[in-house]
Formats: sequence, structure tokens, C-alpha cells
Amino acid sequence: MSGEGRPPLFSSDGKWLAMVSTLRDIGPDDDEPDALVIPWAEVRLQPLPHGPLALCTLILRFEAPPAEREPEYPRLVEVSPPEPLLAELPWGGQCRVPFPLPATFVTHGPA
Repeated sequence: MSGEGRPPLFSSDGKWLAMVSTLRDIGPDDDEPDALVIPWAEVRLQPLPHGPLALCTLILRFEAPPAEREPEYPRLVEVSPPEPLLAELPWGGQCRVPFPLPATFVTHGPA
């Protein structure tokens, strides 16, 4: 596992463990400085005690190429499968990642 982020979160019933970690800072990509879509973070979800790990890449979509920003991390707020996972985004707003986790999920990046 790679990335940085906040501590994992257990579901209220204790049957699931979820974690989100960023893969990169938000800013221009060295290889594609004008990219409007970047893979930013990964969500991991696992049924406890020994279930299979599900992985979803969070992709940010921008209206214009993003400016360089300080590292920012999403925060999981609610984990209650089969309901969507709820995360707060550091620039305001929320994102609901559906259950079961898709391989990728696109949300809006900061303005």
C-alpha cells in the first residue's frame, strides 16, 4: 500500500474497515501539465475479520489545469455498506462512493 492520509474508519457495526489514502498532491502533472483528470486517491474497503479487500481509485476532474496545492487528504465520515461510503473533501463538499466499490470513481477537484 502506498500513499498518505488519515486513520482508517470502522463501520458503526464493526463489520467493515475503510481507509482512503492520497497517491499524489494536487497540481500539474510533470508529464501532462494540462491534464484535466488526475488519479488522486485510493479507497480501500474490507469486510472483517478476513474478507477480500476492495479498491477504488478516486479521480479528480478539473475545469482548468490545477494549480499546485499543499498536500490535502479526504476524510471518511461514514462507512455503512451497503450504503455509499461518505468522504469529506478538503476543499469543501462531499463525495459518495457507491457500494460495491467501483474500480474508479470520478469527483470534482477544487476550483
